Amino acid sequence: MDVTAGRGRCGVGVEAGEVTWVRVRGEMDPVGARTLRRALLEALERPGTREVAVDLRELVFCDSAGLNALLVARLVAVAGGRVLRLVAPGRQVTRLLEITGADSVFTIGDRQVVSQAVSYGPWRAREGVPSGTGRPAGAQVCRRLFGPSW
Repeated sequence: MDVTAGRGRCGVGVEAGEVTWVRVRGEMDPVGARTLRRALLEALERPGTREVAVDLRELVFCDSAGLNALLVARLVAVAGGRVLRLVAPGRQVTRLLEITGADSVFTIGDRQVVSQAVSYGPWRAREGVPSGTGRPAGAQVCRRLFGPSW
């Protein structure tokens, strides 16, 4: 099951395995971007995670908040010695990456990567952030990078 964020326009699903897959669908808005950021940071902090692949095949629109979520996750991945890979971005997302120059900092795979990957099965719902913190554990890294207000 996907978690739907915002006005029901964006879904985020996570499937852990040898490669942790984060699947994004619909239209990314600021509310969806917060959900995506939490999912990515939690995936990057799972013990044994070396790579997180973000399946963007079904993401039809992404705004600057969604791009920021991806960029923050990339910084956390690099700081932790992990890989964050974007897979099969559509035309609009590709254009956003190109005009902002973000395409030069991400590892981007194509649709063939998805079809050759081990089946990542049904998506389980994101359950939110660890209780008591109000933020995912990756927030510590983000606060070091972006300051205490993050």
